[in-house]
Amino acid sequence: RTMYRFKYGNRREYVRFLALAAVERWGEWLAKCEIEAVIPVPMYRRKERKRGYNQAALLAKTLADIMKLDYVPDMVRRVVNTRPQKELSDVGRENNLKNAFQVSDNIVQYKHVLLVDDIYTTGSTAEAVAEELCKAGVGKVYFLAACIAKGF
Repeated sequence: RTMYRFKYGNRREYVRFLALAAVERWGEWLAKCEIEAVIPVPMYRRKERKRGYNQAALLAKTLADIMKLDYVPDMVRRVVNTRPQKELSDVGRENNLKNAFQVSDNIVQYKHVLLVDDIYTTGSTAEAVAEELCKAGVGKVYFLAACIAKGF
């Protein structure tokens, strides 16, 4: 219910709690990974305008602020308006994300980045974005989500 309210109910005030919980649980590990920048999983711009915000970006920004890391919201863009992953099979999810993401031409070369999303379902989104980041020269991509989808 918390994630549903955060994602669809405009309950942006939940972000600080979620970020602090993530830092409490994973902060020491993230420090050992030598994370240099935090990157949100992007939403398609039209969908973001309609919703009014990208919940993954809010979480990523808050995590970066707490951990005193660079926040790079425009490093990756979603260039295809994909169907919601929750509506698709495993194969459908993978196909849905083909060529959906594009890394900025002006990428600052980071060796270790943290990719942040709100919900982890099968990992298809994280994998698709990480693949593009690695093609662009990022050394290691770590992933953090606020929660795991029910049933996975």
